[in-house]
Amino acid sequence: MGVTVLQQYPVPENKTGTYVIELLTKRILALGATQQGQFLVDCESYLSHPQMGTTKTVHIFHNSEQPASVFSILDTGAKNIHVIADGLFDLLMMKLSQNYTSKKQTKIESKGPRFELGDFCVKLGSVTMNQSFKGILVEVEYRPCVTANAVWGLLREFLQGLLGPSVPVQPPQHLLSRMNEIYTPIDTIYQYLEHFSAYRKITGMRNSFVCCEHTEDVSFVMSNLKMLSTFIILLQVCKILSVELDLIDCGVDHALDVPEGDVELKQFPWVGVLFYSYYGMEGDSRSVSNVVLIHKEFVVASAADIGPMPKHNFRRNSRVLLGEAWDRPGRRVRNYVLHPEYGETYNTLALVQLKDPIRDLTIRPACPPPNLLRNPKFYVIKMKDDVEALEKEVIPVLHIPGKMCKEFYVAANLYSKMQRPPHVACAVSVDTKSVCVWAAGAALVSRDTWGRWQLLGLGVRGPGCGAPSRYLDMMSYYPWIERSLAEFNRVTISKISKQKYVLRSSHAYQRFGSCDPEEKINLVFRESIVLRTDNNRYQFLTYNVSYRRSAELLLGRIQKENWNKLRLISAYRRLTALVTRAGKYMNTCR
Repeated sequence: MGVTVLQQYPVPENKTGTYVIELLTKRILALGATQQGQFLVDCESYLSHPQMGTTKTVHIFHNSEQPASVFSILDTGAKNIHVIADGLFDLLMMKLSQNYTSKKQTKIESKGPRFELGDFCVKLGSVTMNQSFKGILVEVEYRPCVTANAVWGLLREFLQGLLGPSVPVQPPQHLLSRMNEIYTPIDTIYQYLEHFSAYRKITGMRNSFVCCEHTEDVSFVMSNLKMLSTFIILLQVCKILSVELDLIDCGVDHALDVPEGDVELKQFPWVGVLFYSYYGMEGDSRSVSNVVLIHKEFVVASAADIGPMPKHNFRRNSRVLLGEAWDRPGRRVRNYVLHPEYGETYNTLALVQLKDPIRDLTIRPACPPPNLLRNPKFYVIKMKDDVEALEKEVIPVLHIPGKMCKEFYVAANLYSKMQRPPHVACAVSVDTKSVCVWAAGAALVSRDTWGRWQLLGLGVRGPGCGAPSRYLDMMSYYPWIERSLAEFNRVTISKISKQKYVLRSSHAYQRFGSCDPEEKINLVFRESIVLRTDNNRYQFLTYNVSYRRSAELLLGRIQKENWNKLRLISAYRRLTALVTRAGKYMNTCR
C-alpha cells in the first residue's frame, strides 16, 4: 500500500452527485485510466451508556480494499485509540450492546467506481447517509511511496489536474503530524472519519432531479355548462439548454512529444480556418481567417477579420474547416458576436457559432487557460502564410514581459489605440531571428500535466518570428465568452402583433440588428389558428403547435363549440403568457 489522500470535491449549484461522478469519470478516462470495479467504505458509530461515565464514541469502519479487516476508533474526547481486527469484531459489538448502542440513522458510506492510472489508484465516492446524498469524496493513492512527505507535492499536482483549484495547498490535517512516518491503512480510515464527521453535520443535498425544469398543464373549463367547452393543452418545456464549456474532453492529445515545424493538417484539428466566399473584380475569391475551436459548436477568431465581412450573406457564404483541406465542404456558420471592445479597437475577439455541433471524436476543442501555469512550455500553432496550400506549423516561443513588448511596439509606431489590444500577452520565436508578419488568429498554447492543450492567447496581425508577437490574453476574455455562450440557444419570444408571438433562438438579433432575412427563418416555434363556422353556427377552433431545438412541446388540438371571439382571445393570451414565462426573453423583432 502507498500513500493515500482524501479530497472533498464541491458539488456545483444546480448539479447532482450523479452528474459530478459522471463528469469526473469522463475526465479520468480521458487521461487513459481504466476502471477496476467498485469500492465501498462505510462507518457506523456507537455511543457508550451514561452509566459508564464520560460519553465515549466507537466508530466502526469497513474498507473494501481490506475486506478481512475491521477498523475501530475509540473517541474518548481527549484522544483517539484505534484497533484493527478481523470480521469477528462486528460480533463483539453486538455482545456489547448493553454498554454501547448504535447512533440512530448515522450510518454513512462512500462508494463508487475505482480506477487505475499508472502508479495511481483513484476512487470516486458518492457519500450517503440513510440514502441522503451528502457530497463527493475523491481518494487518490500513489503506490510506489510510503511516506507522505516525499509524495505530497506529486499527489497535490495530480489532484489539481483532476479536480481543479479546489485542492488545498496543505495536506490533510491527519497527515500533518505524520509526514515522515510510514503510511498505514489506518491513516486512510482517520481521513474518512474526519470527512464523515463533517458530512454528518450538514443537511442533505440533491442526488437526482426531474429532467423537466418547467412543466405545466393548462386546462380551461368554460363557465357555461350547456355548451361543450373543454380543452386541455399540455405544455412541456424540457431542458432549455444553455451552452457550457467542456472541461473534461478538451485538448486531449496522447502524443508523448510535441512536433515542431510543419505538421500534418489533421494534427491539432482544433486550429482551422473560416473562409467567406464572394465575387470580386477577379472573379470568385475568398477571405480567410484563422479560428480556434473552444467548444463543439463554437470557434473564436479575430474581430479584425470577422467584423468587416458583409452581414447580409455571411451565414450563406461562410464555412469553417477544421483539420480539413479545401476539397472538403466545410462546416456552415449559424451566427457570431463581436466583443464590445470592437469599435474602440480592431484587435479584439469574435465568437462564431457553427450551424451543427461537431460530433467527430477526433476533433476536441482546446481547453480554457488555467488559473496558474507551472513551468510551462509555450507554442504557437498557426496556418502558414500561403492559405491556398492550407498548411499548419508549430513554433516554440518564449514569453516576453509586457514592458519590453510595449517598448518594441511604441518604437515601431504600432501602438495606436485602434491597433492596441486591451488585454495582451507577448511571445517571440525561439528558433527564428528574422522579422516577419503573422496573420491574426494564431493560437498561443501550452500543455498541462495531462497532455491537454490550453488556449492562452489568440494572435493579432502584426510582427512575428523573431519580433515580439502580440496575442489576445484569453484569461481576460473567457468570462465574456462564458457569458456569451449562456445567451446562445435560449428561447426568444418575438412579439409580432397583439395576439401573435414567435419563438426563435436568441442572440442573433443582438448582433445583426432587427430581424435580418436569415434570422426570420431560424424559428423554434410556430403556431396557427383556424376558426371555422358551420351552418348551425357552431364554431370550431383548431390549434396546431410545433416546437424544436432544446425543448419539447406536446402538440395540442382544440375543438370548441359556440366559442365567442372574446373567450378565444382571452384563452390565447393566457397561453402566450405561459409560453412567455417559459422563454424568459422578449424582443420586438418584426
